[in-house]
Amino acid sequence: MPMKYIRLTQEQFHTLAEDFATFLAAQSIDAKSWNRLKNTDIVEVDRQLDAFSDVVWEDVLSKVKFLEHRTSDFCFVFQVNGELMSMLRFSWLDQTVDWTTVELVDWLKTHWSNEMLEISKGTKKLNENRHQEIFKLIQQGASIVDAPEYASLFLMFS
Repeated sequence: MPMKYIRLTQEQFHTLAEDFATFLAAQSIDAKSWNRLKNTDIVEVDRQLDAFSDVVWEDVLSKVKFLEHRTSDFCFVFQVNGELMSMLRFSWLDQTVDWTTVELVDWLKTHWSNEMLEISKGTKKLNENRHQEIFKLIQQGASIVDAPEYASLFLMFS
């Protein structure tokens, strides 16, 4: 079965070692069996690594509330709320603002009414591939952010 997402990095597997051991145990694979598999059945090892990676990604993606994607010219903020995804795009008309260095919420407190600030917004209904849509944004450069203060941006600019 093909992966839905991407395999976790070695560092991520290391961080999640206990969870991975629990996952293997649920597959009736103990430490001794796992070590034997690593030496004899690389296809099965890959299958287990991929399956665990997908389980982790599903869990992470199910909890996403906010994402942001910044470049020097733009800042996109996404809010995932149930089956809706809202987006705010901030840019500065003469492009003298480097959005990768701005503390967004604080910066907007003093610049929100400046005519140089351009704000675009949109909302879309997420389909049954909700997690895939969020994952695609991550692959395009968005980061999951734990920023509850971003909720106020959507209230302020909606």
